[in-house]
Amino acid sequence: MTSEERTLKYRITLWTVVVIVVVALCSKYWWFGEEINKVIKVGFVYVGDLSDSYTNNFIKAQNAIEKEYGAKVLIYPKYNVSENGVEKALDELVLQDCDLIFTTSYGYSEATKKYAEKYPKIEFCQATGSNANEEPKLENYHTFMGAIYQGRYISGVVAGMKLKDLIFKGTITSEQAKIGYIG
Repeated sequence: MTSEERTLKYRITLWTVVVIVVVALCSKYWWFGEEINKVIKVGFVYVGDLSDSYTNNFIKAQNAIEKEYGAKVLIYPKYNVSENGVEKALDELVLQDCDLIFTTSYGYSEATKKYAEKYPKIEFCQATGSNANEEPKLENYHTFMGAIYQGRYISGVVAGMKLKDLIFKGTITSEQAKIGYIG
């Protein structure tokens, strides 16, 4: 092989590598651009509505998501869903192609996990659930619980004050005064 042939071979190899890198970078840029511009569809299944404080706190979080992400997120809320009606609500959210679904009642846990197993490309987040670490363990099923220690503390103080009042009024004796807590 002559030096001219080697130089030509080297140039062809170099330009082939350059073209592959440029194509790969363009493809990567295009792919990331798609992900950045993708609209995320988020479903919420609520046990109540704005009229109850428990659900209203989740609605405030939903509103914060909408405010923060604007047109990059579409929200699909389902209100006043009974534990018996959660599967219908989940069916509707799956049909709306939600990428992420939040369920907000402990009673939804089993059905939500069943749907997570059936639809592995959808992320399911279950409030107050306790079955995420039980078999089957699913990559797309998550449980969460907010910080509620303040409310529990206040409830204990109120219960103690009521017992003290009942003892003071003679309704019960101090021996009868007992407080229980289930954790």
